[in-house]
Parts: sequence; structure tokens; C-alpha cells
Amino acid sequence: MAYRLKFSARALREICEAQEWYELQSTGLGEEFIAALSFPAFLTVYFM
Repeated sequence: MAYRLKFSARALREICEAQEWYELQSTGLGEEFIAALSFPAFLTVYFM
């Protein structure tokens, strides 16, 4: 069964802020952060 996640506007803002913060820490880290949110293991651990 496939799941679809819907993020609230507040959650999306916080994700964007976190991405910017990670990017300021190290170039490319913000992109890795976003990629990690899409990784199936993340969804399994935090949403199941």
C-alpha cells in the first residue's frame, strides 16, 4: 500500500528553514536533508 503525506503550511516553512540552515553549515547539506525526507527508511521509522 502506498502512502501520500500532506504537510501543513507551517511544516513546509519549517522544512525550508531547516534546509537553509543546513546549507549554511555546509554546501550541499541542505539538499541532503531534503533527500533524506524522501528516503523510504525515514518514512518507515517516523510514520509507521
